[in-house]
Amino acid sequence: MLASSLTGCSLLPSEFNLSPLYRHRLDEHGKVLEMDVLWPVVHYEALAKGGSDFRIRPFYRRVSKPDLDGFGTPAKPVGDKPHTTTRTNAEPAPAALRQDHQFLWPLGRVRVTDTETHSRLWPLWSRDHRRFLDGGEESDWYFLFPFFWGGSSQKDPSKPAENYFGVFPLYFDAPGQFLTYDRFTAILWPLYVRTEKDKRVGHTFLWPFIGFGSDADGSTYWHRFLPLYSAIRRPGVFERLALLWPILSFGRERMNTDDPVSGFALWPLFSWQRSKSGKTRSWSFLWPFFRGQSIEGKKWQLDLLWPLFRRLEDNTRGNDVKQWWLWPFVSRTVAKHQQAWNFLWPLIWWRSYDDPDGLQTQQWVVPFFKHVKREWKTGGVDDYLQIWPLVHFEQKRSGTGEWRFPSPWFYRDGNAEGVGAAYDWLYTLACGEQRAPDDRAMHLAAHVFTTRTRGKRTQTSIPLLFSYVGDERQRTMYLFNLIPIPLGSARTTAR
Repeated sequence: MLASSLTGCSLLPSEFNLSPLYRHRLDEHGKVLEMDVLWPVVHYEALAKGGSDFRIRPFYRRVSKPDLDGFGTPAKPVGDKPHTTTRTNAEPAPAALRQDHQFLWPLGRVRVTDTETHSRLWPLWSRDHRRFLDGGEESDWYFLFPFFWGGSSQKDPSKPAENYFGVFPLYFDAPGQFLTYDRFTAILWPLYVRTEKDKRVGHTFLWPFIGFGSDADGSTYWHRFLPLYSAIRRPGVFERLALLWPILSFGRERMNTDDPVSGFALWPLFSWQRSKSGKTRSWSFLWPFFRGQSIEGKKWQLDLLWPLFRRLEDNTRGNDVKQWWLWPFVSRTVAKHQQAWNFLWPLIWWRSYDDPDGLQTQQWVVPFFKHVKREWKTGGVDDYLQIWPLVHFEQKRSGTGEWRFPSPWFYRDGNAEGVGAAYDWLYTLACGEQRAPDDRAMHLAAHVFTTRTRGKRTQTSIPLLFSYVGDERQRTMYLFNLIPIPLGSARTTAR
């Protein structure tokens, strides 16, 4: 409403600054680019790719834009019919359906895209809802965490929705990856808990002390009465037994191979494990201080006075990890896709990761220096540098970026989302923003000086004293932000 009231306004210059009372910046067509009322309370700005950002700091923020990211994890395909929870770049959602409302940040949030809705007022309420492109949907909610839970799931639209509800600790029944389980049921927790995962069903009483369970065909079964006794067996494959858990334990593994492994432990004094051929061995003494393990051709590990010394060579998963450390002074890790040095743990880190998206390098001197750089294989670079708490610089492959002085917030990206928009006015003395490759701006606290260049148009102002608007056709200075003084065109000045 505030922005629309100024659209096309011709009574005031397009660059007008009476900060902290009032300030606006209009584009060449008279549309609002930025506006502040009673800085830092009310702020509005039009976003470079469409949409807007409106704030009543520190209480409320609304972001509306067509490319607002979704959240959560896509559902698995049903049969041979693939589907996702988010649209591709080729099919953007309507801008009106993509909004992010933040209030009393980080406590409250309502985030809406074309397929997803997330709302929360922590710790009182939270709800997530997703609609899938094939017609399925699911939702989860809680109230007065962790006491009231509920939701529904219909990932396959050809089947009825499955609902669940719980009043913790009286009763709770949740399907679908709750605490990593496919289904989790509790009655008078911890008196009784039932779990399902990968067709394995478990029943636990006085959780986690007494229980039993098996898989669907009964080939693997377990039972325990902790701390007296615990056993899990899959005949012909493995068996593990513990008495006075975790003090005394026995086990046999890989029984269905020609090189089975047997082991024994009197914890924490001593443990031993050896395969029939001796190609696999492990031992410990006064766990975890002295440990060793070897798997011929795949792994070798030695820990002495852990965590003071470790030597490790591990290729069990094909990553060819080589690691050693003399803690806390120095450590070195080299693997198939990463390398790292660490000095005076946890203060100094030098790391690099080569993953399918590109090469990422990191240099940290905690907490004073941080440099994170990502070179994308598809082209472009993301670069972030912080000298804490003085300043940070960020440049993204999209052509956007920023710098800020001072920079006391140690986190970035997801961990910093919403924090700056709500609270950076408390500590920022100067900052620069690049909203697009041809859109750069800089301002000081309370906009006592502010400037922005979009394409060939530059707008600059100091409260009460002057403002300036110039492009390739005309340059004008406004004395006291009101009295125009033409400075001619840029071409005339160049001659």
